Amino acid sequence: MKKFVCILFVLALFVSSCSKEDLNPPIRKEIIGNWKLIYASYLITKNDTSRYKWKNFEKQHIIYKFKTNGYLTIQGEQQKDTTRLYPYEVIKGRYFLQDTTTPPAYDNILIFGGKRYSVSIGYNPGIITKENQVLELSDYSNLLYQTTLSLKRE
Repeated sequence: MKKFVCILFVLALFVSSCSKEDLNPPIRKEIIGNWKLIYASYLITKNDTSRYKWKNFEKQHIIYKFKTNGYLTIQGEQQKDTTRLYPYEVIKGRYFLQDTTTPPAYDNILIFGGKRYSVSIGYNPGIITKENQVLELSDYSNLLYQTTLSLKRE
């Protein structure tokens, strides 16, 4: 009987440790590396009217470096302090924490610099290769001024 209880305990411990691993989305591994900021798009809402604004960053060579140790460095022309590391975390959960009425849509969420970004990885049209990947970071924290950063793998 003691052996059976011990086996159940070990099995429960194994299952609980596996479920924690499932909470880390695979996208965490996919964002590791260097990404060049290509453009930012802004959805601006004012007086019940929405419009898009675009800003091209391709010539400014701003690089987001996601490291395996959980730190991010942003380097480029507009970044005065290129040595500062930003701790980051990728979780799977609701973007809007207060939304408990809809079924849980578990998004990949990137957290750094005091902000939450919805994360997605896609591909430019053409051949699907790692070099052709596009990383999109969307900030919906201000519903009147939503920002999406589009980065291309370096």
